[in-house]
Amino acid sequence: MTQGRRLPENPASTARSGPVAAREAPFVEIVGRLLPWDAVPVQTKQEKVAIARAVIRGLKKSWGPREVLRIWGEDCTVQALIDRYQQQLDAIAEVDRRYAAWRGAVRREKQLRRPMQVFSGRLRRRVQLQLGPDALADFEWAVPKKPGPKTLAGKLAGAQKRAKKKASK
Repeated sequence: MTQGRRLPENPASTARSGPVAAREAPFVEIVGRLLPWDAVPVQTKQEKVAIARAVIRGLKKSWGPREVLRIWGEDCTVQALIDRYQQQLDAIAEVDRRYAAWRGAVRREKQLRRPMQVFSGRLRRRVQLQLGPDALADFEWAVPKKPGPKTLAGKLAGAQKRAKKKASK
């Protein structure tokens, strides 16, 4: 039999009865490690930058650039380690630059959004007046519906709606 750990009982599940409760397993067993051996905590960008800079300072202070260190079976010069951390700093800086460029592009698009909506509305009216309502389909704009004669049921529904609105005030 495998050794496992039992999860705590859910008080809400014990209060249930009927077919749903009958299908539920009484407990869930976890066998083995809960996390992988190499799990690392999530770090913020500021933490990554601070750690990389501190490691670079520590490497420069403690060893010469040509000294070789064995790290988990891999021989690395101190300069190679510094370069590795510097690559991480450069990648973070590149992300910052690209994010700033993206935010600038979004800001420019947002500034143009409302003027373009107004302009498009004016262009649509010009097309409709000059070329006729059927030409709107060439621009993939919705062609306005022609108002049809009102039926008695439609008139009654409108009157009831107005009366209900007036009564609620």
